[in-house]
Amino acid sequence: MYLSDFLFLLSFRLSRLTKVTFVVSVFVTYGLQFYVPVNILWPKIEHRLSTAKAKAVGNVVFRIGLILLTG
Repeated sequence: MYLSDFLFLLSFRLSRLTKVTFVVSVFVTYGLQFYVPVNILWPKIEHRLSTAKAKAVGNVVFRIGLILLTG
């Protein structure tokens, strides 16, 4: 293998790793962006739900809904 081939493969792998790292970071942090809005809006919705299970499911559905609406 020539040095140029090695450098090409190395640069290809580094660029692929950079893209994957960027995608993972966006995927992980996108939900974190909604921490404050959920803390502000959730109490207004939570009092309408009666059971603890309904509140837990409602919280998850609310968070997923926010992400889907803005994504």
